[in-house]
Amino acid sequence: MNVKSLLVICLFFVSAISIRAQDAFHYTLFDFTEIAMNPALAGSFEGTVRAGGIFREQDFGLQIGQYRNPVLFLDAPVIRGFKKNDWIGIGMYYMYDQQRFDQFDSDTNIDLITTKIFGGLSYHLGLDKKNKNVLSFGIQSGSSNSYFSNPNIVTWSEFGDDPKSDPAEDALPIKDPSGGSNGSTGRANYIGGIHFTSNISAEKYLKLGVSVSNIGRISNSIAGSGGSSISPVRILFHGRYLTPVASKISLEPRVFFQYMQPSWEMSVQAITHFLLNPEKGTSIGAGLGFNTNNGLQFLLNADVKNFRFGYSFDINLSDKTAVSGAAAAFEFGVAYILKFYKKPNPDPVLVCPRI
Repeated sequence: MNVKSLLVICLFFVSAISIRAQDAFHYTLFDFTEIAMNPALAGSFEGTVRAGGIFREQDFGLQIGQYRNPVLFLDAPVIRGFKKNDWIGIGMYYMYDQQRFDQFDSDTNIDLITTKIFGGLSYHLGLDKKNKNVLSFGIQSGSSNSYFSNPNIVTWSEFGDDPKSDPAEDALPIKDPSGGSNGSTGRANYIGGIHFTSNISAEKYLKLGVSVSNIGRISNSIAGSGGSSISPVRILFHGRYLTPVASKISLEPRVFFQYMQPSWEMSVQAITHFLLNPEKGTSIGAGLGFNTNNGLQFLLNADVKNFRFGYSFDINLSDKTAVSGAAAAFEFGVAYILKFYKKPNPDPVLVCPRI
């Protein structure tokens, strides 16, 4: 088998792995991707509308295997539920996932691109009169499209110039020098989630949630590749606990775990928050984390009025450092909560003068 055939086979297996990589949820600042992480979190905030996004770039020191993953989201609590303390939320998000896996020369750059648009509903059940404990349920549905960027993808048999024809090799996808658009293949998907919030006090809370993706084990394929696969079910668990440790200082441990057969991933983080201005709600935070895949995490965040900002940098501690360097990934996230409050309209009070 010649060198060109070997490269084609490597490309085929890398693309097969990449299909599953697009379904994985790989974000360090997972609190900036709540709607994509768990549909039960849609509308789970105090305000009118929440909007934001996050940008992640991973393995930027590599020529093959780079990831670029921006996400945009929008959600809101909309109407009251069946009980006085219940409410219904809506949310949607757009995710763009780009992976570079072939960069042997300037004429053969190939990216595997996946786009997702999801929307859903959530129901928040107040477990007490003051809504200190809330149990939320959510479901989402949407479409996911995966395709190769230009040039077009064809097979050896379609290309027709392989001097040593082999039935198995002829079915492998390769680059079409003529270029052209290869289109995309969409697939429906369903995500369900549940979340529990306990506001223990004004400065202390506990948040736990779990979501299940790829419900129904949806079949998918990449346009132009001529094959399909079954998306494995993804189970994702996340938790956060905020507690004060000193005056105007609080500690927030976090945990994130996902399992998608046959692999799993886990992050453990701890962030210290410093309250700078209680009246304006201004605070800054810094912390560390560890991810089983990407290694050490450095975390920064800031709350300024209704804005929240976050930045993270991952340092690779695995054997991949030899080819990628220590820099594994970085993220930048921003979120804004728009608040509209009705002006109070008190009933008129009649004062009877003494006679």
